[in-house]
Amino acid sequence: MKITVFTSNHRRHFHLINTLLNKGHEVFSVIESTTLLSGVVDDHFSSSKILQKYFENVLSSEELIFPDDKFISKSYKIIILKCGDLSYLTKGYLSDFLKSDCYITFGSSFIKGWLAEFLIKRNCLNIHMGVSPFYRGSSCNFWAAYDKNYEYVGGTIHFLSKGLDNGPIVKLVFPTLEENDSSFDFTMKSVKASQKELINII
Repeated sequence: MKITVFTSNHRRHFHLINTLLNKGHEVFSVIESTTLLSGVVDDHFSSSKILQKYFENVLSSEELIFPDDKFISKSYKIIILKCGDLSYLTKGYLSDFLKSDCYITFGSSFIKGWLAEFLIKRNCLNIHMGVSPFYRGSSCNFWAAYDKNYEYVGGTIHFLSKGLDNGPIVKLVFPTLEENDSSFDFTMKSVKASQKELINII
């Protein structure tokens, strides 16, 4: 199957691409790049000592859960963008990525305009790391854990829509908590479980 993935540039995002490739799919990757040093470098999050410590823990858990995904093993075509540029590109610029059988978004910026319309018509599936409709937007599993709503730590697989994480839900996914898991491991396992379920669905 030919699949276009709109995603980001961290191990958890590369894991989705690598898993699809290892299953024999042709994967066309649109990668929106963010800093790998959140908390140190101003980007989506401001730099601060607290955020630096937080994201050190995130990266440590990500490396633990996705040890073999530092790189993309191979791909048919890749385009790398600055995060936020995606909705401003023309159809011509993305033409090679718009001829697939299946479309997936995971960790991309909020998609608007003609591209959103295109993906919605083609039943694009989104992995939202949070349990909709209870938590939508960014850092949902962090906020669910912060609120002590641990039953809402997980993922939502849903069809893309114009609203933020509010498309028709296909499946809610929850990780399995093990005795020695940190809260960071638990939330990162929800990423892996959601990706596995998405691949089963497609």
